Parts: sequence; structure tokens; C-alpha cells
Amino acid sequence: MNNLFAHPLVAASPGGRAGGDARVTRAGHALIDCFSMLETSLGKALAVIDTGFAASPGGAINTLRSLMMQTSTRNTFRCTVTRVTQGAVNAEVELMLTDGHRLTSVITERSAEEMGLQEGAQVFALIKATFVMLSAGDNPGRISACNRLTGAVSAREDGPVNSEVTLDLGDGKTITAMITRKSADDLGLAPGATATALFKASHVILAMP
Repeated sequence: MNNLFAHPLVAASPGGRAGGDARVTRAGHALIDCFSMLETSLGKALAVIDTGFAASPGGAINTLRSLMMQTSTRNTFRCTVTRVTQGAVNAEVELMLTDGHRLTSVITERSAEEMGLQEGAQVFALIKATFVMLSAGDNPGRISACNRLTGAVSAREDGPVNSEVTLDLGDGKTITAMITRKSADDLGLAPGATATALFKASHVILAMP
């Protein structure tokens, strides 16, 4: 949720079993209040219009759910478009995630035109966890992946073959990568370690809110 809002909704302090905590921020409380008002208003509205969807299985609620976007993508960020560079076939879209982090996406020119992408537009950037490579430290060296996000390992969950590693990027933002457990061990990706997430511009999918 923190990745989808300008200000963190939950502030967490690491500590593992020995401590640590999480608290809802002022922005989080404001969102909860807004959700409560929205839930009440929608409940009244759905009760009124539900008779109009009598022939639809599940009534109005399931009909409205079918219009909502659902995605299995592990990393979803709300970003601001800072520049669009048009090409013959593809367009390069530069995005601001936070004051310290930028993203670049390459999509077809047709998609950019249909989405009406321009400076200042709000978009969602989606990156699958399997597309994210990790490098130990904050200097991955010379590599063609133009997207580089450096942070501290905040969580690591190991399976028999793979490890899910989450980096804290600051400002309440995180990014998750799925890599082999051997690679995670070789890179020393323990909680608190500095690492850099790397991914290609073509692996950044854009969606309009």
C-alpha cells in the first residue's frame, strides 16, 4: 500500500522477534476515515441499484468487481510521468517514484498515445518480482539495465530453491525480487544489507489509474 501513495500509510521499525513495531501514520488514518465514508456511501448506492442487476449473478457487487483491475505483479508503484520521448516504434517514458528514485519504461508508441501519456500524468508502474535482479552493495558496475533502485534488505523468505528478497527504498517504498536461494546466499543478502535492484525498461509495464 505504501508504494501506491505519496506518503507512507504505515511506518515500521525493524526488530524481528526481539522487538520492532508498526504504526499507522496520519496519512493512514486519513485513508481509513475516507474508506469508512466511501464504504457507507457505496453500501447505500449498491442497495439502490442492485435491483437493476437482478439478472446478473451476484448482483451489482460482482458486476462492479469485474470492472476492477487485478494483477499478480508483485511490485506496483504509483509514479508521475516526467518525460515522454517518442520513437519510430517505441516510446521511452521517464517516471518519478520518489525524490530520490526514478524509473524508465519502454512501451509501444501506440500505447503511449492511447494512454495519453504526458508530463505530469499519474500512472502505475508494474514490475514482476522475477524480472528484478539484485546486486550486493550500491554500485553494480557497468550494466545495461537502466533501472537501478538501491535500498536495504528489509525481509528475506527462503524456499527450497528460491528466495524472496524485499528492499526498503525509503519513503515507505519497497521492491521485491525473486532469485535463487544460492544467489541470495552468495550475495550475502541478509536483513540490513545494502543491495541494488536492477531491471530492464522493457520489463516495466504501465497502467493508468
